[in-house]
Amino acid sequence: MTSPNPPPVASAVGPVLAVRNLVKRFGKVAAVDDVSFSVAGGTFLTLLGPSGSGKTTVLRLLGGFETPDAGSIALGGADIGRLPPYKRDIGVVFQRYALFPHMNVAENVGFSLRQRGVATGERARRITEALEMVGLEGLGGRAPSQLSGGQQQRVALARALVFKPRILVMDEPLAALDKHLRERLQDEIRALQRRLGITTVYVTHDQAEAFVMSDIVAVMNAGKIEQIAAPRALYEAPRTEFVARFVGDSNIFRGPVNESRMRLADGVLIAFAGNGAPPTALMVRPEKIRIGKAGHQNAGDNLLQGWLIDMRFLGDACLYRVRAGAQEIVVRDLNRTDSAHFAAGDEVILTWPAADTVPLS
Repeated sequence: MTSPNPPPVASAVGPVLAVRNLVKRFGKVAAVDDVSFSVAGGTFLTLLGPSGSGKTTVLRLLGGFETPDAGSIALGGADIGRLPPYKRDIGVVFQRYALFPHMNVAENVGFSLRQRGVATGERARRITEALEMVGLEGLGGRAPSQLSGGQQQRVALARALVFKPRILVMDEPLAALDKHLRERLQDEIRALQRRLGITTVYVTHDQAEAFVMSDIVAVMNAGKIEQIAAPRALYEAPRTEFVARFVGDSNIFRGPVNESRMRLADGVLIAFAGNGAPPTALMVRPEKIRIGKAGHQNAGDNLLQGWLIDMRFLGDACLYRVRAGAQEIVVRDLNRTDSAHFAAGDEVILTWPAADTVPLS
């Protein structure tokens, strides 16, 4: 469902970017289905979701590469939903960088300035400034083919920033890079965004990337925004089962609810905090559950008995799979000096407080 509070990051003077009831259909398929959100100045917002969730289509609508079927896109209060890309004050970094192979680095970076009629001398100054900004000073004469993947990504970023747009939008720009380079560039992009104070909308399917880089994350599914919140709030308090499963690992429980307890199929009661509408399911994160030897008393509002199916040593933690009645539960236990060690077949108990049991709608 679309967030009931679309502007979670409003500023005193109103949002820089306001998207309202945006719809885009391709044939009978609603790629974007009544999407609303707002972004305050200087905020880094990430659209997070699986392939086909609509996040890239939203970005293309923002950049002017698709025309909305309904709804509005306002930048600084002015509706830009029908303007061509070059008339929007938005810099775009594409997934494949889209560098012109017949132009050198400086010409690629200065392309948008030439389109806007910026004089030659001023254009040269801004190109030099943009290349220095992304750490590519002195490489203006090279061809894109002479650059590494990380350097090409920086050229694309410099091209998007050179005309000093009000908004920067980025479509999975790090997807093609190896893990170590991707992590380094995540830090560089975030540091640059903070230094410039530029409002940014970023698209990714990678939860870790979204959490590391973002002030606010909007989780998309089937063309809609399921939930929009700060990364910690999304992780600790997902509202729907989709968000709970997509953002991190989760254990899901189902059964009839009476006040603040859910009865599982084997009769075990699961306690949760909350006084709202009865949830359709409950969720607890693997790291919130404590595992102990059967017969030992552990503190916790919830207690389940079971048998260990499997253990995986991860270095910093152990990942356990436990069968408790009809439920298979995953537990992540940090590798502490005082940690107990278990093997497949061991009888164990699992405990956790009601406050760590999250109601889902």
